[in-house]
Amino acid sequence: KQEVLPVESKEQPFSLLIPKQRYALTYNTTQYLPKFKTGELIVDLNLLDLETGQSRRIVDSLPFIENSFCGSPEGKYICYFKNKHWWIYDIKTEQHLNLTQGWEIPAYDTTYDRSGIPPPYEVPYFTKGDEAILLYDHWDIWKVSPKTGVRHKLTDGSGRNLQFRLTKRPVRQVSVYEKLNFQTQQVALDENPLLKVKNLNTYEMGISTLSETQDEIFLSYDSLKLYDLQADSSGRLCIFKQESSDHPTRLMYSNLNQKSVKTLEQSNLHEQDYYKPRSELITYWQGGHKLHGALHYPVNYDPSRSYPMIVDVYELNSRKLHDYHLPSLTFQRGSIEPIDLNLNGYFVLRPDIRYELNAFGISAVNCVGAAVDKAIETASINPKAVGLMGVSYGASEAGFILTQTDRYATAIIGNPVTDLVSHYLGYLNFILESAYFRFENHQWRFDKGFYEFPEAYLANSTVHQAAQINTPLLTWTGIKDPNIEWTQSRELYQALRRLEKEHVLLVYPEEGHGISAKVARQDLYNRHLEWFDHYLKGMPKQDWMD
Repeated sequence: KQEVLPVESKEQPFSLLIPKQRYALTYNTTQYLPKFKTGELIVDLNLLDLETGQSRRIVDSLPFIENSFCGSPEGKYICYFKNKHWWIYDIKTEQHLNLTQGWEIPAYDTTYDRSGIPPPYEVPYFTKGDEAILLYDHWDIWKVSPKTGVRHKLTDGSGRNLQFRLTKRPVRQVSVYEKLNFQTQQVALDENPLLKVKNLNTYEMGISTLSETQDEIFLSYDSLKLYDLQADSSGRLCIFKQESSDHPTRLMYSNLNQKSVKTLEQSNLHEQDYYKPRSELITYWQGGHKLHGALHYPVNYDPSRSYPMIVDVYELNSRKLHDYHLPSLTFQRGSIEPIDLNLNGYFVLRPDIRYELNAFGISAVNCVGAAVDKAIETASINPKAVGLMGVSYGASEAGFILTQTDRYATAIIGNPVTDLVSHYLGYLNFILESAYFRFENHQWRFDKGFYEFPEAYLANSTVHQAAQINTPLLTWTGIKDPNIEWTQSRELYQALRRLEKEHVLLVYPEEGHGISAKVARQDLYNRHLEWFDHYLKGMPKQDWMD
């Protein structure tokens, strides 16, 4: 028609093209603001016909949750996640169908323990011709008809503690803070696509193939971390990386036609000439929940000796069991590497924390304590030489733990939130938003605002209970941190100084939420070892500690 059609407008300032480009989705991210009234970013989805210019509302009040909707590759359907269910909208018939109604295992993340709306398990896949849609539950992959909702389970993971996930992900990503995370993915079931397999009880991982007519064929399965899986255009040849705490990273190659796997390149072969790392998965119970911890042993461990242990605190930390760590002799990835501590004669424990709403701090106290008890039962650990370590949210947890118990000999925390009230009323410069939502609908795990439930905030706030801290504490922070104001560390320092508690605060003027400058990283690394060596090994106190 030789016409130029405006897709976006003042009322609908954002748009996304549907595959085949006959239609576009338009929406407005500001119509339901302020965000604290709704908890999540909320939009109404409108479908714009790019041939006629006609627009119609198809979904009201859709919460923004990552991976929450997609268009089908043939442009026939819009799939969206709302009220804990996957729905399909047929563009031609204008009908909505709930695809996951009545599922025995829900389609939302049942392990989600933050406040706010539980998210789905990744973005769905469509099959060729939009004939079916593939959806996940906690364990398995389901093939569902977009017309009738009739479903068929393609994998059998629930009875074996195995989680199956497709790996070939042609993805279009957009910023989660500006637009909805819109992705379209297609898979050919007749080509036996690749699956990543993970045992959620042991953290063993592997790859297999998906078939509608036969059991899965495992091409690789081991007590190793498997990641960066990439397939060629045929989907029959793939490469991936494997590693574990005691096995350096290697690049692997697999031919699905030949059902073969071989090593292309092995890194750090020389490591075996110097030391042999050792890690173990421990299991403990807290509040009726089965939890895990990754226990990293000192190099050349001798069970007849008693060793100090450092507990690295951060949410579900046992997932790092099979991460490979190269000795760095400097601060890396926002923390000190476990292997560096192992080489210096320390156990390192990375425990899981299961949270109760409105009690993130108390949850950390109980879960970390149970994990430490189990570690001491498991190996030769000196119970009087156990320290804590954490960064960011983990630092906030570790700092609060000290207000509730004197069992830990010392702690080092970096960039912590210590005053929940001032942080709640603060501003997140890195995303240009008020911090309310991170408390009421996110990581801080409160289901009410401060003014609705002040006692819960105060009960989990380190500064408000600083008088109960009796443990020597080292805190570090960067003045240019855009995530957590450095004044949070200063508040705790001022509180402990007034209370005449043993505490040192390190302030790095040019650093942010992580430490990046080489000189600063080396300085912080050295101070970590000197601090832990004094309080956990009894070595001489350095002048800077006074």
